[in-house]
Amino acid sequence: MPEDIRRAANLTTELNDIQFKVLYTIAKLMNRYDSIPPETVRTLSDLSEAQTLDALKSLVRYEAVVKRNTGYGMLMLGLDTLALHDLAKKGLLSDIGPAIGVGKESDVYECLDMNKNPLALKVFRLGRISFRALKKRRDYAGMQGHKWLLSCIIASEKEDRILKMLEKHKLPIPSVRGRAFHTLLMDMELGIPLYKVKKLDDAYDVLASLLQFMRDAYNRAGVVNGDLSEFNVLITPQHKIIVIDWPQAIMKDSPIALPYLMQDIDHILSFFRKKYDAKVDKEVAVNYVLAKSSKLF
Repeated sequence: MPEDIRRAANLTTELNDIQFKVLYTIAKLMNRYDSIPPETVRTLSDLSEAQTLDALKSLVRYEAVVKRNTGYGMLMLGLDTLALHDLAKKGLLSDIGPAIGVGKESDVYECLDMNKNPLALKVFRLGRISFRALKKRRDYAGMQGHKWLLSCIIASEKEDRILKMLEKHKLPIPSVRGRAFHTLLMDMELGIPLYKVKKLDDAYDVLASLLQFMRDAYNRAGVVNGDLSEFNVLITPQHKIIVIDWPQAIMKDSPIALPYLMQDIDHILSFFRKKYDAKVDKEVAVNYVLAKSSKLF
């Protein structure tokens, strides 16, 4: 829920150095243990037994970690707190604002950098969707316990990598300022989701921009969004497009890249045809996106 990030922001001001040290240690051990023994935490964090146990007990009270039979586990609030703390320590983040988007796999918040410039913070929440849905689309999804948190971290890493690949080709995507655990900090572009735009006088121009984007992403950057729709395309006041949400992106050399590219094309053509009566023949659009033709209209 959006209020979770507010709790995490408050927690960053309440925890002391020892508590943060223990929390960071638990984060380091998540990929090795579902239940982390307190002695392992103590050894890796180089604290006394009393310091370690006191910190663990307090983190349980804060609901940042959970006590299990044989040890301790990280909770989402703990990971949120670490991410915000890490971004602040790097001098990238100063304030968190309201949620500007709550989706099935992530939340996006308005925020400010140290110079009070507006940014967007994307926090991955893959645990919201079913295990079955994840397993169908992602090779890192067949997991439980800490693995849900790790899957969010991996999704963040992947989107960060994809966005930087696309940015090299100057494509209209968010620019990443920084990443921490399961979060991405990005420049905040002014735009509204395409599905909220009731009337579009230049619908053919916007559609052409989207098809050009798919063409460039596929042929120049070697990337397919894999889930392109009216929900992850923003329109600026100047009617330029910004394509957001890339955790499901597929590389061009993958055997499933072309089918998902065809799915993206089909979905966008169908949306523009039904909502704006802007029609482009599918074969023409496909040949254009695949760079087999330079003619679209």
